[in-house]
Amino acid sequence: MGRGRRGDGGGRVAETSVMAAAGVDDDADRALDGCDHVYVAFDCDVLRPGELAVFMPEPGGLKLTEAEALIRGIVARRALGGFGLTGLRDEAEPTVVARLADAAGL
Repeated sequence: MGRGRRGDGGGRVAETSVMAAAGVDDDADRALDGCDHVYVAFDCDVLRPGELAVFMPEPGGLKLTEAEALIRGIVARRALGGFGLTGLRDEAEPTVVARLADAAGL
């Protein structure tokens, strides 16, 4: 979760500090503690440019294989209760979208 906004002149550190103070981190096990099922809401804009047709690709963002591993890791810990993808453009390649759904076990 250590990423901040781009182009804000050092705001990444400040944003990360605010998130940490609020208890937001990347500890998936802690986040899932006490959950029987999980709804995965995946914003495809976190993918790096060229991975999938999205509205705002993230330079230096996740590779598709990293996103698949992340999703698989979450659903390996808890039963999937639902799955949603956002940030997709009409031109999004169906086979790539299917890979993300497959990673969720769908």
